[in-house]
Amino acid sequence: MTAHPLFDIAGRTALVTGSSRGIGLALARGLAQAGCTVVLNGRDADTLAGAAAALPGDRVHTAAFDVTDGASVAAGVADVEERVGPLDILVNNAGMQLRAPLLEFTEADWHRVLDTNLTSAFLVGREAARRMTARGHGKIVNICSLQSEVVRPGIAPYAAAKGALKMLTKGMCADWGPTGCRSTGSAPATSRPS
Repeated sequence: MTAHPLFDIAGRTALVTGSSRGIGLALARGLAQAGCTVVLNGRDADTLAGAAAALPGDRVHTAAFDVTDGASVAAGVADVEERVGPLDILVNNAGMQLRAPLLEFTEADWHRVLDTNLTSAFLVGREAARRMTARGHGKIVNICSLQSEVVRPGIAPYAAAKGALKMLTKGMCADWGPTGCRSTGSAPATSRPS
């Protein structure tokens, strides 16, 4: 019996940020299995190369750049479009978590959490949307969290970033939707046995 993909996006090109491991790598695998050309992103070229080798097909590329740095993002997205082709899909997955009581959270760690989980989605989303809006089509998927809605002790900065990411997604819809560049948010979750 031949397995069929849940959907077919053959001929499309997707950039997935933070995709050298974890949820990002799983999302990239799903996109590749659905026929998409996939570009893995992270900061370490060697780690990305290892992740790319584990994915199916011959349409997997890598792009090592820092999603929290505007100049790096601009150069990275331009390089991807020149080397691989126009982006049809952007998955803003880059994220991180630091756990500490809010009274003990340092300013540096606050900025690190917000830059990785929120600012990166703005920077990469903006660069991708510059091109997508000009072409009249594109899809941006921001990986939000259940913490966009609720919070537990020790993760207030992460919840703040993910809550803001939910609203940034709505702002992307309002600004770019009329041009054909669509945006949505997805909140991965774990299930608990009942």
